[in-house]
Amino acid sequence: MIIINIYKDYEYYGVHKISYTIWIFRVFAPAAKKVELIGDFNKWNPAAMELNNEGVWEIKHAATS
Repeated sequence: MIIINIYKDYEYYGVHKISYTIWIFRVFAPAAKKVELIGDFNKWNPAAMELNNEGVWEIKHAATS
Protein backbone atom coordinates (compact mmCIF):
# COMPACT_ATOMS: atom_id res chain seq x y z
CA MET A 1 0.00 0.00 0.00
CA ILE A 2 1.31 3.43 -0.95
CA ILE A 3 0.70 6.17 1.58
CA ILE A 4 0.84 9.65 0.10
CA ASN A 5 1.30 12.85 2.04
CA ILE A 6 -0.61 15.36 -0.07
CA TYR A 7 0.32 18.34 2.07
CA LYS A 8 2.57 20.62 0.00
CA ASP A 9 2.88 18.16 -2.88
CA TYR A 10 3.43 21.13 -5.16
CA GLU A 11 6.90 21.43 -3.59
CA TYR A 12 7.84 17.95 -4.82
CA TYR A 13 5.81 17.15 -7.95
CA GLY A 14 5.90 19.12 -11.19
CA VAL A 15 8.85 21.12 -12.46
CA HIS A 16 11.50 22.57 -10.15
CA LYS A 17 14.86 24.24 -10.65
CA ILE A 18 17.49 22.37 -8.61
CA SER A 19 20.58 24.28 -9.74
CA TYR A 20 21.52 27.10 -12.07
CA THR A 21 21.18 24.89 -15.16
CA ILE A 22 19.31 21.75 -14.00
CA TRP A 23 15.56 21.24 -13.74
CA ILE A 24 13.76 18.20 -12.32
CA PHE A 25 10.37 16.98 -13.50
CA ARG A 26 8.28 14.64 -11.32
CA VAL A 27 4.85 13.05 -11.69
CA PHE A 28 2.99 10.46 -9.59
CA ALA A 29 1.78 7.70 -11.92
CA PRO A 30 2.35 4.30 -10.29
CA ALA A 31 0.28 2.38 -12.85
CA ALA A 32 2.00 3.90 -15.90
CA LYS A 33 4.16 1.62 -18.02
CA LYS A 34 6.15 4.50 -19.52
CA VAL A 35 6.38 8.28 -19.04
CA GLU A 36 8.30 10.61 -21.32
CA LEU A 37 9.17 14.29 -21.20
CA ILE A 38 8.85 16.13 -24.49
CA GLY A 39 8.84 19.76 -25.57
CA ASP A 40 10.63 22.43 -27.54
CA PHE A 41 13.32 22.53 -24.81
CA ASN A 42 14.49 19.05 -25.95
CA LYS A 43 13.73 19.56 -29.65
CA TRP A 44 10.60 17.37 -29.37
CA ASN A 45 12.70 14.25 -28.73
CA PRO A 46 11.01 12.12 -26.05
CA ALA A 47 13.15 11.60 -22.95
CA ALA A 48 12.20 8.55 -20.87
CA MET A 49 11.54 9.25 -17.20
CA GLU A 50 12.63 6.80 -14.48
CA LEU A 51 10.21 5.17 -12.04
CA ASN A 52 11.19 5.03 -8.37
CA ASN A 53 9.89 2.62 -5.67
CA GLU A 54 7.04 4.95 -4.70
CA GLY A 55 5.35 5.29 -8.10
CA VAL A 56 7.01 8.60 -8.93
CA TRP A 57 8.47 9.14 -12.38
CA GLU A 58 11.25 11.70 -12.63
CA ILE A 59 13.93 13.08 -14.89
CA LYS A 60 16.56 15.78 -14.61
CA HIS A 61 17.03 18.04 -17.62
CA ALA A 62 19.74 20.59 -18.35
CA ALA A 63 18.50 24.03 -19.33
CA THR A 64 19.19 25.08 -22.89
CA SER A 65 19.40 28.56 -24.29
